[in-house]
Amino acid sequence: MVNPVYFGHKFMKRTFIFLPIAIVSFALAQDAITLRRTFTDDQIEKFKVKGEHLIKVESDGEEFETSLSLTNNRIFTFNKVDKDGNASIRVEDVDYEGTESAEGETTKIDNPEFYEETFTAKVNPFMELTEIVVKEAMPSEDESADEVDPISDVLESGNLSKYYLTLPSKGVKPGDGWTIPLKNEKIFKPNQSMKGKFRGREKWEDQDVIVLEFTAAVEINVNLDEYDNGKPAFPDVSGAKLTGQIDDKATVYLNPKDYSILFCTDKLAMTVEFKSTDANLSMKIKGEEEMRRTK
Repeated sequence: MVNPVYFGHKFMKRTFIFLPIAIVSFALAQDAITLRRTFTDDQIEKFKVKGEHLIKVESDGEEFETSLSLTNNRIFTFNKVDKDGNASIRVEDVDYEGTESAEGETTKIDNPEFYEETFTAKVNPFMELTEIVVKEAMPSEDESADEVDPISDVLESGNLSKYYLTLPSKGVKPGDGWTIPLKNEKIFKPNQSMKGKFRGREKWEDQDVIVLEFTAAVEINVNLDEYDNGKPAFPDVSGAKLTGQIDDKATVYLNPKDYSILFCTDKLAMTVEFKSTDANLSMKIKGEEEMRRTK
């Protein structure tokens, strides 16, 4: 059976990622504006990330609960800007510190490299990411890179951060919204989406900011009988089902002078249920995270 602690760790190290946004024009508050990013070569932006996470697992009548309190540094690097404004991006999550509490005991995180992660991608001026390549820390001794693992895939799909980057291609006024289709139909039910909203210009910590909101209520429905290129995910398990729900809300505060991120908040609630004739597993995950610009 799966190791709940391992999957909780693997999921929690992957946290939401928000990228800076540039606005082409910002005149009067009632005027529509076009959200569009402008990149420069070797542009570096640094953030401090803080997160609190609670994981509850029930497996065949046994319950387990653990909480994580983590901080880390996040670094965005942009380069290879072309004539159309597209670029390459590198995102690094490093230097983890924190504690884990389980069964009444609290311990320091003693293997920060386990959490570290880097990904690269192509990004266009409307913040759509393509050609995403993820490089994680070295796998543990009991983890195989070729192992089919739908539960782990579902937990990692709970990180919807790449969709927060997608901007509307048309001008928006305060209160306007847009829809962002979610593409992972292997994990999600068909036609799932995220909603973006332009809140407008506000005051935050005694300064003017531009505020965006992103919300999602996503249904998980995995076809385990045809998961591995048409083959069952668990050939020796019959009657298996994997379902769940992801509810997420993120708020992004932008600097109206250079349109980079000043502060972000994200709240996540996720449930996952694995049921078969041989075993049952349910997980409930709650997380709150903030990301603050440091340089």
